[in-house]
Amino acid sequence: MRIIDSHYHLDFIKSDALKKALLQQLSANNIDIVAQTVTPDGFEQLHQRFDYPDNTIKRVSLGIHPWYIDNAQTQLKQFAQYVKKTSYIGEIGLDFTPKRLESVSKEIQEFVFREVLKCVVEQDAHYILSIHAVKSEMNVIDILEEEIDDFEKVVPIIHRFNGTHEALHRFLKLGGYISVHPSLLNTKKGRAYIRYIPNHRLLFETDLPGEHAASPVDEVMTALHHLSTNLVDIKGEQILSDIEKTQLKLYV
Repeated sequence: MRIIDSHYHLDFIKSDALKKALLQQLSANNIDIVAQTVTPDGFEQLHQRFDYPDNTIKRVSLGIHPWYIDNAQTQLKQFAQYVKKTSYIGEIGLDFTPKRLESVSKEIQEFVFREVLKCVVEQDAHYILSIHAVKSEMNVIDILEEEIDDFEKVVPIIHRFNGTHEALHRFLKLGGYISVHPSLLNTKKGRAYIRYIPNHRLLFETDLPGEHAASPVDEVMTALHHLSTNLVDIKGEQILSDIEKTQLKLYV
């Protein structure tokens, strides 16, 4: 099985040589990544300036992360400039924890999130979204419902979901997907959610690299092995082939 880590921050690795070595080694181990970014500048650097190794598939996601909003109008203009260069959007979303609201208000976060979705919908193309939703799941779902008409064309994935069961039910009813982070396996609620979510709505994610990883490759492989093993324990062997089918459906 070839595994796609649907949420990896390649932009957090500063050295291009390390980026290239990581992608080569992951590819040799049947692992691909979707490279999430936190700003349009970060996307441009990965998409245009980074020289990808041969035989690797370039999946670079265009994001405006709520933690990294510093000049909303400028970033949204950059987003609109780059949106035609990819089929992947992320990391985007809302974070309403008190610490984050001290930095970027709820109103600005919601404005940016709405404008990003409007820009995506205007393109009349297929997009996969990776969404950050912390203390804001219902707000995210409300905005998705208001701004997106076709959830086959614009497909939302919430990563590291930790909301209520009601929010999860609403999101799945929309046609959304959940990318499973290893942390979801560590709580009774998380494991119950995994049992509840249909197999074909689940994806892998690591949200790596960690800040002090000795080996980014070993770090990713360990996390994905942990995910695979535990998902099989919870859902049965069929989960792996179902995730593989979903990967083939969503990721070109």
